[in-house]
Amino acid sequence: MLFGYLFRPTDPFFFTAKYEVFLIFMTIFTLFYGTVVGIIMLGVSYGASLNFYTNIPYMQMMEYLIFVLIYGEFHYHWNRKINISNENNMYTKNRLRMLGNAFFLTKISHDQLEKSYIIRPMSLRGAIVSLINEPKDKRTTLLLERLSHYYGIEAAAYYHFENDDAIKLAEIGDSNIVYDKDHPMIDKMLTSLKSIYVSDIETYDKNSYLAVLPSFDYLNELRGILILKKMPFMMFNIDNILKIEVIINYFEQEENKDINFDIPQIYKVCSNNFLFELMRLTKLSKMYGAESSLCAIHASTPSSIGMLDHFLLNSLRVLDLFERIEISSDDCYYVFLLPFENISGALSFEKRIMDKVYFGDDTNLQRMVVSIDAANRLFDWISTSSQRK
Repeated sequence: MLFGYLFRPTDPFFFTAKYEVFLIFMTIFTLFYGTVVGIIMLGVSYGASLNFYTNIPYMQMMEYLIFVLIYGEFHYHWNRKINISNENNMYTKNRLRMLGNAFFLTKISHDQLEKSYIIRPMSLRGAIVSLINEPKDKRTTLLLERLSHYYGIEAAAYYHFENDDAIKLAEIGDSNIVYDKDHPMIDKMLTSLKSIYVSDIETYDKNSYLAVLPSFDYLNELRGILILKKMPFMMFNIDNILKIEVIINYFEQEENKDINFDIPQIYKVCSNNFLFELMRLTKLSKMYGAESSLCAIHASTPSSIGMLDHFLLNSLRVLDLFERIEISSDDCYYVFLLPFENISGALSFEKRIMDKVYFGDDTNLQRMVVSIDAANRLFDWISTSSQRK
């Protein structure tokens, strides 16, 4: 306005000029700042022009308004694309950094695994499983001794719950570790059913423990508690504590694999381990609606049986379980248990088998896919078919 007033006092906004100087001015403001600023500038200019013009060119002002709206739309979409591009670049950089960190962490973990394997060729899982063969009254003591060997635990006690009573099964180091459900850390653990660390309590005193770790059975019921009182400072970190928690849960679950499920008679053609997982998933389905499925294939020629055995060795997924029910040397039922897989997933699994396995001349090949709630139908089919033979 100052520029126009100095050079064209009668037409400071260049409404009647040969060139649309005012439009260039509005274009720059709108493209740079957006629609709102463009409209505000147009409004301010219109108000100021009332002091200089007797006849305002309203049609020209409307044209300017249309241009402002168009340029404002361009500003919006252009900046939106720039923002999306910046976000994509930022995400890509963050992801790349995370993958780089994960790569180096994997490399470090691999080096540590190699070192651990050289020093301790027996796996920790194998060490825990081997405890099952020990006398029952010594298992928990041996467990704490091995935890002490692996993680440097100096003082701890393990209590097992039976009928709401906590029974001390083993201890290491300090013999004064007493289960007291009114202890702040133990009370908090019983309430939350989560691991409680010394940092989770408000006040620390000489009666505080380093950590209180719960252990659960396969039915997710609290079965035991490890009270950790003394441990080397350099070993007391979240990684080791989580490992200890996993180990005691694994040990507790191995100890309680003989949970008494009400198993139908027709199911007992399968092994105990398979039945245990089957009944577990059935219970989860009834309690929480967690879907699982079963797929069964009846092979009646040696070539089909051989091909299915080859499939089991090379293509079975990690979580899937199978049971091979042998009626005779050339007559087998293969039952696949697919945890947390719905019917559509089980049908895809069946299709994958049929695509990968060549059954040749087995014209009697039969298949069945059911949800875990309808497992009775599948085992009835197996029982009826095998009785016919």
